[in-house]
Amino acid sequence: MNKKRCSWCVGDPIYEAYHDKEWGRDVREDSTLFEFLILEGFQAGLSWITILKKRGAFREAFDQFDYKKIANYNEDKLEALLQNKDIFLSCCAATRCVSTKTALSAPLESASSPNAPVPAYRSRQRAP
Repeated sequence: MNKKRCSWCVGDPIYEAYHDKEWGRDVREDSTLFEFLILEGFQAGLSWITILKKRGAFREAFDQFDYKKIANYNEDKLEALLQNKDIFLSCCAATRCVSTKTALSAPLESASSPNAPVPAYRSRQRAP
């Protein structure tokens, strides 16, 4: 039996795996949520498949997208990211990664994870 897939992913094993296992699914794990937030920022101007093909390198470079570690990156770590030839990164993108965590600081301080505010938001969006 063939899987029914959207036409945009057919023919590339990485895209097909993403489509079958991740696309359109709720994200509940903190590191996965933060990973997608960051990768979406890196996608600007690029195709999503380009990002997916470099995903492993991004995970390694960004400490498996551990937002607590990223929040503590210093200038030396940012410079090392900029010099990393396995990922494509601009100074703005590296700084934005840390800034994203900073923007999440208030919700993170009042919740246990970046994902905690999401269910509350979803419940407010449902019709009575």
